[in-house]
This record gives sequence, C-alpha cells and structure tokens, in this order.
Amino acid sequence: RTLLLVSLGTAVYNVSKLVQPHLLPKDRVTGRPWAVGNDTTCGISGFVYTTSVCFTAIYFSLISLNFLLQVRYNWTEEMVSQRIERFYHVFVASFSVGVSAVALATDSYNPMDVFGICFIRELPHNCFNDEDVECERGGRISDALARSGAYVTICTSIIGFVSTYMLQRTVRNTISRGMRHSFVGSIEVRNERQRERIRIVTRQCV
Repeated sequence: RTLLLVSLGTAVYNVSKLVQPHLLPKDRVTGRPWAVGNDTTCGISGFVYTTSVCFTAIYFSLISLNFLLQVRYNWTEEMVSQRIERFYHVFVASFSVGVSAVALATDSYNPMDVFGICFIRELPHNCFNDEDVECERGGRISDALARSGAYVTICTSIIGFVSTYMLQRTVRNTISRGMRHSFVGSIEVRNERQRERIRIVTRQCV
C-alpha cells in the first residue's frame, strides 16, 4: 500500500513539476515567454505541487521505518500497520492537504521566479516585515505555512535517512556474522562474497 501511494505521489509531483512553468502568472514573471497562466492556475498548480511534495516525503520515511522495524526489531506487517501505518495515513491526509488548502484559501501561492514554480510565499516577498510595503497576496501566514511545511518535510526526511542507515548497518552486521561462521570456500572467497553482498544491500537501501 505504501509503495503504491509513494508511486502515486511521485507521479503527481513529476507531472506538476513539468506543467508548472506554463501555469505561472504571465503578468508576474519576466523572461518566461512560455508562462501563460494567471493567479488561479498558479494557486491550483501550487496546491498540487505542495501536497505531492509533503505526501511523498512523509511516505518515503514510512517505507524506511517499516523495513527497519521488520528487519531489526522483528515487527510483523500487521504490527506496523496497526501501530504506525494508520497514524501516517491520518497525518499525511491532514497535514499535506490541510497546509495546502489553507495556503490556497489565503492566496499564499505565488510565483518563485528563480525556480519557475508556484509555491507558498507572500507577494511581494517579505512584505509583512516592511511597514512601507503592503502585501498584495498572502502575508505573515504564508511564511508560517512555508516554515511548517519545511520543518515537517525535513523531520520526516531525517527519519527516513536514519532508518535507512540503521537498516543498512543491521543487514551488514548480520552478513558479517554469517560469513564468519561459514565454512564454505576459502577466506578470500568468503570475504569477497561478503563485500559484494554488503555492496548490494547498501545500493538497495540508498
């Protein structure tokens, strides 16, 4: 289920990334003749993009955590589903869609000309910190939404990387212990087999 959801999120993200440059508001960007959108298309594409980014990042961490719990701590799939996966589903649905919906409702999706995407930001940039500049779209809430999305994405990414590292170490140590107690072949052959298996596991974890 999780792999299917990650695949779906990744597909939506890739499609969104491809079409976003064309949906930028043509009256708010410069040097982008292919931009034919407006504030509405910017908001919709930003909503889809932000949702897919949060969605995919959180579920990637679940995949890594799932493998770690099953391999290192002998959890069953049923235990993972009941104790962890349900929480992730609720959190993904409430956070990724919630943040994106609030940003859309507050006109917080605006073009980031440097990256060629519509994302959560106030317009003009940093307008809420300058008394002489009035915010045309978004405002302080845009900054709060962007920060919360970034913090959660970073935290879940850290969980994913740490889980993957611990999983790789666990498998590597298990292979090493198994090879030390193996009596098949010479020491050089066993060591080469061990190194090759460790390389394969490392590539799979990455």
